[in-house]
Amino acid sequence: MAKKLLALLLCAALTAGLAACGGFDLASLLRGSGDWDNTPVAESKTGSPFKYYFSQLDNKGKQAYNNILENAESMAESIEVPYLSQNELNTVFEAVLYDNPQLFFLGRSCSITVKGLKSYFVPDFLLDAAQYAEMKAKVEAAADKIIRGIPKGADDFTAELAINDAVVEKCSYSGSGDEIENTVYGSLIDGKATCEGYAKAVKLLADKAGIDCYVIAGMSKSNSETYQSHMWNVIRIGGDWYNLDATWNDPVNEKGVNEPRRTYFNLTDEEIGITHKDFSSANKCTATAENYFVRSGLLFDRFGDKEKQRTARAIAGEAGAGKTRAEIKFTGRDLYADTLIRLFEKGGIYDILEQADQQTKKDINTASVSYIENPEFNIIEIIFKVG
Repeated sequence: MAKKLLALLLCAALTAGLAACGGFDLASLLRGSGDWDNTPVAESKTGSPFKYYFSQLDNKGKQAYNNILENAESMAESIEVPYLSQNELNTVFEAVLYDNPQLFFLGRSCSITVKGLKSYFVPDFLLDAAQYAEMKAKVEAAADKIIRGIPKGADDFTAELAINDAVVEKCSYSGSGDEIENTVYGSLIDGKATCEGYAKAVKLLADKAGIDCYVIAGMSKSNSETYQSHMWNVIRIGGDWYNLDATWNDPVNEKGVNEPRRTYFNLTDEEIGITHKDFSSANKCTATAENYFVRSGLLFDRFGDKEKQRTARAIAGEAGAGKTRAEIKFTGRDLYADTLIRLFEKGGIYDILEQADQQTKKDINTASVSYIENPEFNIIEIIFKVG
């Protein structure tokens, strides 16, 4: 009898203690009981072949990511996941969307519900199954056509350049608020997209080309010198990581020319930091070997006969590809400013146009030329006419 009384008193004391702490939630205790820190989660073979954001999650987040990814295209109204707070779920869902641009039928919002001891991810759909199937087929066809256009045996730099140019040529920037503009459908099919749509198109095409790539979010400087939310890509070329911003490589019809520029093609973090900020990545971009101007021999520390010949070859090459824009870059501001004067105030550009015209079957107009200054990056964009 004494032992039974003691047990009852201990039980009462424990119950009172739990009540004083706000109550005892057995379901929450059981949901959190998994040893996730020591439970390895393999990357799903579904979706993108390179999942950067998956790799940044903890094990519980990775399991939720896999469950969502492997069941999303079935249009399930809810998908079982490990128990997560709403903030944790938002992080996982963002990782799924960033890594897998083909999932453009999913809206940005989601929620988590609990039924008994199980937790469920509840998605928001922008499209129904029939709409998605039709639109996905169009995206796949457009993407595959771009990939087929990359020369056989091309290295990753050449493939990346083709991807950058294709996205810029297909798309114009738009910020109407339509959610489809944040997707690969907006950029590759409608031809109108936000920076997110540009970046996701690059990601999708890089996946198909077998190039490691992911989207990254931060801020970029607008024309009014204020900063706005922005998205671009980090891409691995030649074993090193670089920043690639296809949105900012779109000239937006400056001086009537809607052709891709290469200003933001394979920049270091320091270089892109001239106009971008508040971004973070596990892979630091410090290499310069695959920068467009370095790789193409168009980064000049002087401007003599040799550099003029390279400029002429660049103009001839662009003309041969059906373009009317060429860019050259300088290692210092003084050299950049001096070359501007020599080329356009003193007329040195016309001799270069003559050289270029002799190197291509295209008829380059050697008497008409304009240019765009970019003092932030010491770049001169030469705009010429053909025919």
